[in-house]
Amino acid sequence: MSMLVLLGRRLTELRTAAALALDDAARRVDVPAEWLANVEAGKAHAGLVPLVMELADLYQVVEWADRMMLVHLARQSKATNWWRSFGDVVDADCAAYLEVEQLASTICVYEAYCVPDLLQTQAYARALLTNLNRGADLDRCVEVCIARQRTVSDGQTVRAVIDEAALQRSVGGVEVMRDQLEHLVGLSDDPDMSIQVSPLALTGHVPPGVRTTLLCMPGALPDMVYLKDSVGGHFPEDVAPHQAAFDRASRAALPPDESRDFLICLAKEL
Repeated sequence: MSMLVLLGRRLTELRTAAALALDDAARRVDVPAEWLANVEAGKAHAGLVPLVMELADLYQVVEWADRMMLVHLARQSKATNWWRSFGDVVDADCAAYLEVEQLASTICVYEAYCVPDLLQTQAYARALLTNLNRGADLDRCVEVCIARQRTVSDGQTVRAVIDEAALQRSVGGVEVMRDQLEHLVGLSDDPDMSIQVSPLALTGHVPPGVRTTLLCMPGALPDMVYLKDSVGGHFPEDVAPHQAAFDRASRAALPPDESRDFLICLAKEL
């Protein structure tokens, strides 16, 4: 579960900053070193809240907000989330991602093949999922897509860099694509949304090879990155190169105002 992975990574950072070996930290809070290793690896579930409070004291976490965020992560590992009711179509990889996404203060996504999930119209999502042969699960998968969009809170910012190829690729026919492009234009007026287009004519830029989502966390929590391809997704431990790749893509793409005009032109051409 990725809530536990996020908690484990933060606890590892704090222990390292406190210059404590894992065995020493475990001895100081009177737990087996193997168990603490499992906690840091995101593999432990039971008894996390009292342990987290002891570790916060040991690592001298003095900011109340930082301590409460650790406790929140420990408690949320057992929370019931909205996607549990879609367990028939939300697999473990997707559930792990959604757990972290709901905590992020900023969601940054680079997409080269289709419109990002959070920005899709219902008709576009349905047509895209039909192409992916979701069969009898189609309606449920569309429901998940729309439910996820509705759960993005007012406190979250979405930054999307979309390759022009994704916008030129016809999904669902002319009307669906026109509505989708116009939907993107409307979303670009939202102050919490930043939509950039990376034109095909752009030279000197090599885009990320897979769908890249950078999740910027509040406070002292470590940022995370999620990579997804046709066979699944995962959270790599080294975030820095993917952060740099997204930043390069954002700098190379059209700025948001020019991207909005670009989207309007594409819609008119259909």
